[in-house]
Formats: sequence, C-alpha cells, structure tokens
Amino acid sequence: MPGVWDAYEAALTTYNASGTTTDKEALDTARKALDDLQAALSKIEPDSLEGKRDTANQAAKKAEAMVKAAENEVTKAENSLVTAQKDSKSTEVGNADAGEGLAKLTNYTIQQDGTLTGTSDSDVTVIIGKIALAGVQNVNGLEKTSGYYYVPGGNAGNISIYEAGGTQGRIMSNYLEMAKVDLATEMTDMITTQRGFQANSKIITVTDQMLEELVNIKR
Repeated sequence: MPGVWDAYEAALTTYNASGTTTDKEALDTARKALDDLQAALSKIEPDSLEGKRDTANQAAKKAEAMVKAAENEVTKAENSLVTAQKDSKSTEVGNADAGEGLAKLTNYTIQQDGTLTGTSDSDVTVIIGKIALAGVQNVNGLEKTSGYYYVPGGNAGNISIYEAGGTQGRIMSNYLEMAKVDLATEMTDMITTQRGFQANSKIITVTDQMLEELVNIKR
C-alpha cells in the first residue's frame, strides 16, 4: 500500500512540475494502480477494520492530492496575473511618455505577435494595440467579398480567436506574397492559343480564296 501511494504521489509531483504528456501518462498509470488496489482491498475484506481503515486513508490521501493539485493551479494563475499586471503597467508607463494629447504618428510597425506600435513626431514609441488571428472550423465555408477579403458564411462553423505568434500562425509585416501563377504554363498556353488563332485565320483565308475561284469559274 505505501509503495503504490508513494509512486502516485511522486508521479503527481513530477506532472505538476513539468506538465508533459509523458508525465501525464505516468500519473494516469499510477492513479489506476491506486484505484485497483483500493478496489481489491474493499473486495477482499469489505467488513474488516483494516480494510475500512485503508479505504478511509486512501480516500483522505486522494483528497489531499486533489487539494494540492488545486493549490498548484491557483499558484500558476496568480503568477500569470502578476505577470499580466506588470506588462500592463509597463505599457502604461511607455504610453505615458508620449503625453496625454493626440500624437501624430510618423511611422508604425506590426510585430509577429500582432503588436501594433507607432512612432510619434516627438520620436516616442507608442503601443497602439494588438491584432488577433481568427480561425474557423470549415475554411470552405468562407465567402469571398472584394479583393483578398473573406467573411464567414453559414457553413464556416464556430470562430476561434488566437493570439498571433504561436502555433496558429504569425503576422509577417512588410512581406510580399508571391503570385501563385505558373509563368511557364501561362506562356505556353498563350503561345498555343495564338498559334491556333493563326491557323484558323489561315483556314478562313484559304476558304475565301477557293470560293472566289469557284465564283470566277462559274462566270
């Protein structure tokens, strides 16, 4: 019993520290072994004092582990909140240097994570905002409007909003997308069409000459 519990507690501590998929599988295996042992004890000695004691201790330790996991999640959330508050204050301080009046922007840049920054006429960098990315479940459900713009159609599905710079994609500023047209194929098709037009024109000319000769012979 102690060995199984020690293995479960060690797997839980390792998973809370790393959070990897391998450690999650090890934690699931240890939890299953613990549950199997608890079920075996309850089945073998359902009415014995030792079985009831072990079952109660197991339930208490499992509840303690769940509380510890919840405390770790709360700690992570608090750390994320503190980091977000620091970033917010840093942004406020950076924007405060530009003054509270309206600034005239002389230049702006878009970073890969979508952050839009501008440079005022007083050479102060101002954070304007952030551009997000959106994804749909069915890309074929998008409806084309004008130019390269698309709008979600009725079959597009749910729209998900993502922060740029991650696995969903990046924003590439000052990049020019290459044309998807194959120049060699297009030139070949154009030459083929031109040769066909010339051949058809030649046929029409020859046919016209033959009709003219027939008319002259009849006369």
